[in-house]
Amino acid sequence: MNEILLQGILAFIATVGFCIIFRVPIRLIPVCALVGALAWSLYEFIFNYGSQNQIIATFAAAGLVGLLSDFFARVIKEAATLFIIPGILPLVPGSYIFYTMQALLDNDMSRLSIYGPDTLKIAAAIALGLLVEGAITNVLHTVYHTTKRVTSDVAGVFRKR
Repeated sequence: MNEILLQGILAFIATVGFCIIFRVPIRLIPVCALVGALAWSLYEFIFNYGSQNQIIATFAAAGLVGLLSDFFARVIKEAATLFIIPGILPLVPGSYIFYTMQALLDNDMSRLSIYGPDTLKIAAAIALGLLVEGAITNVLHTVYHTTKRVTSDVAGVFRKR
């Protein structure tokens, strides 16, 4: 468990670096770094203590990035992408991408067949995690506001009588 905490702290620092590279406003850097650290900690927790499956852990962590980004975007009143981009970068499979490209450039099909599919699966898990979370949040947001509007309309009808 201490290793997950250490990994979270290191992910926080790495996300701060990404925030600096992407010129995130200074007041948002701690929040972005928190998103990245929590996502990486969830990834590590699921991978080490849960499924032992990189794809599932990446999917869940990407969903958490989307959820936290939507939450902070609404609270701080900023665009969610300011939190998503730096927060998702610790999950990007950098070494897999490197080895896939190296195998592709070296025309080494055996290594490409090892790293290529895994790279694509992890990238798809990131995209699907963000997509599924966004869809669920959008549906819940729509249901909440529709219910709120209908409730106020019904209350208005009873007040008129």
